[in-house]
Amino acid sequence: MNFSKAKLAFCGAFLLASLLAGFSISTHAQTRIKFSSTEDVAIAFYKTGNVVPNFESWIKARPPYNETPWARREMMMEQEKSRLQLAYKNFNPEEDFLVVRTSVGLDPQEHTDEKGVKTYTLPITFTEAPEALYFPYDFMNERIVIVPHKLDIIMNGNISSNQYELVKEAVRVSAKNTMIVRLKPIKADLSKPYKIDGMDQWALTAEVVSMEVWSQQGRLLWEYTAPWYVSPNTKKLNNLFEERPTGSNEIGAVKPLF
Repeated sequence: MNFSKAKLAFCGAFLLASLLAGFSISTHAQTRIKFSSTEDVAIAFYKTGNVVPNFESWIKARPPYNETPWARREMMMEQEKSRLQLAYKNFNPEEDFLVVRTSVGLDPQEHTDEKGVKTYTLPITFTEAPEALYFPYDFMNERIVIVPHKLDIIMNGNISSNQYELVKEAVRVSAKNTMIVRLKPIKADLSKPYKIDGMDQWALTAEVVSMEVWSQQGRLLWEYTAPWYVSPNTKKLNNLFEERPTGSNEIGAVKPLF
């Protein structure tokens, strides 16, 4: 894997703080989304790399074990080991996406060619680390970075004139917006860490499943979904139509929604 220093210039402490800080987003969206913890990322990294980590060392190095009275530590060890082993066993990189949130700035641009035709783009940058192209997670004494494929391309895409006007108005109100990113783990390189900005960092490459940008007022400003991704609900609907008898308009015994 080739990490270009220009592309992966990174302000680690700032972006990490941005990832872990609280963000403004609509109440409904906030309650329905489970964001990935550092432990979730660590489990995803090892499971994707097909390596079972030393859970006992994880447990001993962290609460609640190291804050538990000695007389109860054996029981705590068994409880935590069972929990971590189950989380590792159940994690499926093909279906269990990592969900990241951070704050971003938007810079809608209007372009006019020699024929007077206007096009619009929306450069998106991380608020605290504008040139960063990956997401860092510190887990115990290690740093794991999620490196999404083609993140720079996605974050500089074309938009419609209507969306341009919407975002331009939102930018006037606030320069700080919340981005939610869903990522599918693809490859975990456990052979060695990469030296990035003078720090050893373990790389977990991922595909971008979807991205959303929300204003501080809870308004959806921009979204992206990978062309290859089909949501579970869409799959269910497709299956319903595939099961329909030829020449029939009936889908089958579908229960009413209300």
